[in-house]
Amino acid sequence: MLGMLDTAAALAQEGAEADLPAAAADELGAEITALAGRIDRLHLAMAAQAARFAASGALARAGRRNLADWIATTTGRPMAEATTLARIAEHGPDYPLAVAAAHRGDLSIAAVGAIIAAVENAVPHYPADQFDGPAEFRTACEEHLVPAAMAAGVTLRDIRRLGAEILSRVAPRTREEQYRDRYATRGARFAQSLDAGFHLEAWGDEGSALTWRSAVEMFQCPPGPDDDRTAQQRYFDAMMSMAEHALAHADTAPSGGGARPHINLGVSLERLRDTDGAEPARTDHDTDVPGSLAQALASDCVLRRVVIDPVTGDPIDLGRARRLFPKRIRDALLEHHTTCQWHEGCGVPARWCQLDHRIPWWRGGRTDLANAQLLCGRHNRLKYMREAAHHGTAGTDPPGGADPPGGTDPPDHTGPAPPMAA
Repeated sequence: MLGMLDTAAALAQEGAEADLPAAAADELGAEITALAGRIDRLHLAMAAQAARFAASGALARAGRRNLADWIATTTGRPMAEATTLARIAEHGPDYPLAVAAAHRGDLSIAAVGAIIAAVENAVPHYPADQFDGPAEFRTACEEHLVPAAMAAGVTLRDIRRLGAEILSRVAPRTREEQYRDRYATRGARFAQSLDAGFHLEAWGDEGSALTWRSAVEMFQCPPGPDDDRTAQQRYFDAMMSMAEHALAHADTAPSGGGARPHINLGVSLERLRDTDGAEPARTDHDTDVPGSLAQALASDCVLRRVVIDPVTGDPIDLGRARRLFPKRIRDALLEHHTTCQWHEGCGVPARWCQLDHRIPWWRGGRTDLANAQLLCGRHNRLKYMREAAHHGTAGTDPPGGADPPGGTDPPDHTGPAPPMAA
C-alpha cells in the first residue's frame, strides 16, 4: 500500500513540475480540488488505522496520554489536525453518514471532525426522555447536520455554528430547561482582598450575558494609536465607566433601601494635601484608599464637613452637604466639548465624564468654569496617579509653591501637559 502511495505522490509531483498551458488553468483548479478529496480519503484510512493502533494497546505502551497526542508527536501534524483524525478514529463508526459523505468527496475531513465534535459535546446533555440512549441521539443529530453541511456555500465556520445549536434543533425543550437552570443558578461575587484590591466574578444565562455585553459595549471606545492598554484593561475601564455613569445619574436610578447610591469616603484635608502623619482616607466599608485615589474622588463630589473627636474618633458635628460643581458648569462644558478633555486625547463621550478641578480645591483652586474640565474616570484617576509619581507623594505643591487661591489662571489641559497636572 505504501508503495502505491509513493508512486501516486511521484506522479502528482511530476504533473506539478510540468509546464502549464495558458488554457489549462481551469483544468488545474479542478485537479487540485479532486486531489484534496483523495487526500481526505487517505486521512480517513489513516484514522481507521489509528483506531486499530489504539485498540491494540500500543498507545499505552508508547506512553502517550491520548491518540491525538500520539498522532501529533509521531507524524508532526498540527495538534488541530491530529485532534480531528483522533475524533474520527474514536467515533467514526458512530457517524456513518458523515464518514460516507467524506468518502464520496461531499464533505471534508475537517467538516466530519467538526460534526463529531459538536455532537459529542452535546451527548452528555441529551434528553433521556426523548431518545432511547446516546446512539439514537447521535443519529438524530447526524441526520440534521450532514445534509446542512453538504449544502452549497457552507463553510467550516457555518458547520461549527450549526453544531453549537444542535441541542436547540433536535431537543428544544432540553435547551430551554438548560436556559432556565442557568438563570436559576445565576450569581455574582465581589471579594475585596486584604490589600484593598478586589476580584469580581459573575455567571448566569445567555439573556443576561446579552444585556451585560450590550451595556458594557456602550462604554467601550476603539483604542487610539497611543493606547497601550490590554484588552482586559480596556474592558475593566469600560465597566468602571458604566458604574460611574450610574452613580452620576443616581437621581433616575432605583434606590437601595431608600438612599441614593454613593461612594462614601472619609478624608481629612491633611490627607488631601498629603501632610505627614495624616490619617488615611477610608470608605464606609472601612477600606483605606491611597492618596491619589482620594484626590480623584474628591475632585468632584458632594462635600460634607465632619468634625471628629480626636480621642474617640466619633463625629461630633456634621456640616450640610453641598455639591462642589453646580450643574450649570457641567452644562457649559458639555456645550463646548464632546469627549474627555485629557490632554493626550481620549474618545470617551463627554456626557460619561466627571468634572475635575484643574487646580485641586484643596490647593486653592476655584470651583468655577475656568478651573473645570471633563475627564473620564480612567483619566481622572491617572491624573492624580501621575502627580503622585511626579512629586513622590500625591498632592504636594509643585516646584515654587502652590498657586494662591485665584492668583493665576488654571493650566490649559487641552494642550501639552504641564508639569503638575495632566
